[in-house]
Order: sequence, then structure tokens, then C-alpha cells
Amino acid sequence: MSIINRMIVMLATTFAATMLFAAPASAQTLRAWVSGVGDDINPCSRTAPCKTFQGALSRTGVGGEINCLDPGGFGAVTITQSVSIICDGIQQAGILTSGANGVTINVPPGSFVTLSGLFIDGSRNTGFSPGTNGVSIIQGGTVSIRNSTITGFGDTSGSGFGVNFVPTAAATLVLSNVTLTENGNNANATSGGLRASPAAGVTATVTINNSRIQNNANVGVRFDTIGIVGSVIEATIANSVISGDGSGLLSKAPAGTGTVKVMISGSTLSENSGYGLTANGTGTTIHVGKSEITNNGTGLLALLGAVLASYGTNQFDGNGTDGAFTGTVLPNK
Repeated sequence: MSIINRMIVMLATTFAATMLFAAPASAQTLRAWVSGVGDDINPCSRTAPCKTFQGALSRTGVGGEINCLDPGGFGAVTITQSVSIICDGIQQAGILTSGANGVTINVPPGSFVTLSGLFIDGSRNTGFSPGTNGVSIIQGGTVSIRNSTITGFGDTSGSGFGVNFVPTAAATLVLSNVTLTENGNNANATSGGLRASPAAGVTATVTINNSRIQNNANVGVRFDTIGIVGSVIEATIANSVISGDGSGLLSKAPAGTGTVKVMISGSTLSENSGYGLTANGTGTTIHVGKSEITNNGTGLLALLGAVLASYGTNQFDGNGTDGAFTGTVLPNK
């Protein structure tokens, strides 16, 4: 073999080895970074961060984590895999959107999604058309939202909420230290702070702790199985405030649809212009303990065979019309 041919073979071998072991430009990582001065053409490393959550997600493997290096607006994102977006302690990690969802979560059953340290803004106060839902959850999995504010969602054409939890498979939603404020639109009665309404035959579990659901149009929290056969909502609300909304909490589970079971403890339902707490339909059971229900238009309303029962440990007075519990639950000894 001539010297020239030997050199050609050596170069070809070296090139092939380089291509075999070099990481492709689209390689995924278990930790990606975004920055207000980043760029989505970057590899999303700490030293070369991306600009948007969507850009970072495209480079993040299943079960990975996206972190924020500094304050910024990181854009709306659609999540289709297990992932955590963690931006605590960087002043403000923003998602500002108009006429669309801030975060859409459509993950397979059994997936886990965590959102922490975010400010999700539907742009109502910016002069643009408001976003539809702050966080829209439309399949299964476990979604945890913590240390975040969701505000300004609910356009005039749709039933927009700060959080719209409408899973088509068994799913869990956990809110911890979350503020839902100024969501919903008076032009649409089915809008407000949070809605849970699972598909037929699906169980949705909701836990709200140390959170504030305030100044939302129409309703602060809506649990709804109207027209949905066999759906189940199991909810716990603890150490939280539901105030200044059109109505505080509304549960609707008419006969022949689904069931809603709610436990409220250590919480305040106050200053709601309509009802503090409404239980509607034979499928609804709400138990309340160690909570304040005061300064609402009407404190309590139970309709059509719903159970709205007290543990006898509540502060319940001072409403325009107090209403009444349907009974008393005896605590276990």
C-alpha cells in the first residue's frame, strides 16, 4: 500500500472514531439550565444556558431537572415527560403568556412533574388578551406545584383557571405554598382559581396546603363531576385561605355522575362575595374542622342531598347569611 493510501485510511479511521464517540449536538442531560441572557442554540449547560423552558426541556432526559440561573422570562412550556422545573431563590422566574396556557402538562400515567419557584402570569394586567389556563393538566401522573404564584388567567372565550386539572387517567395534584389570584373572567361562569374535573371513571386526588386562593372571579375552587359518570375527586385542603373570590369553594356532584369527598382543616373561607362553601348533589361529601367561615355573602349552602358536616370545631358566624351545616361529624377517639 502506498504512503498516500495509508494516510487516507488513517484519516478515515480517525474520523470514524471521532464521530462514534463525540456527543451529538442534541444530546440530553439530566440537568439543564436557563438564564435571562441565555440562548436556545446553547447546550443548556451551566456555562452555556438556554433561554426558554421549552428549549431546555428538549435537551432534558426523562426524570431530569431544569434550573434557573437568574431572573428572567422563560416562556410557556408543554411538558410531556417526567421532569422538575426548580427556580426557587432567584427573585423571579417568569412565564408570561397571552391567549394560551402558561404550562401544559400532558404526561403518561405514572409520571412525576414538579414546578417550583415560578411566577406564571396570564397578562391580564398588561393590556394583552389574557392567557387561558396558568397550568393545564390533561392526562395522568403526579403534579406538584410549590412556592409559586399563578395570576391573570381566564379569557372571555374559554373556561380559564389558574390551575385546570382535568385528567384522563388517575392523577394527583399537590399545591404547597401556592398563590392563585385574579384568575377567571366574569364573562364566563366556569372560570376561576382552580378546577378539578376528571374524565369518566377516573380518580383525581387534590391536596392543597399552606396556599392562598384569593380574588378570583366566579369561584376560588371548583370540584365538578357534572355529566361525568364514575369520576371521583378526593380532596384535602389544610392551612389555606380561600377569600375574596366570587364564591369560595363549590363542589358539584349530581346524582348519577361522580363523587366528591373533601376534607377542610385549619383553613379560612372569608370575604367571598357569593358563598363561602357550597355542596351540591348527592355525590358530594364535605367535612370541615378547625376552620373559619366568616364575612361571606352566604357562609354555607347544601343542595340536593349533599353532605356538608362540621367537626364542631369551627368559627362560623358573621356572614351576610350564615346558612347551616347538614350535620356533625364525631371525631375518632
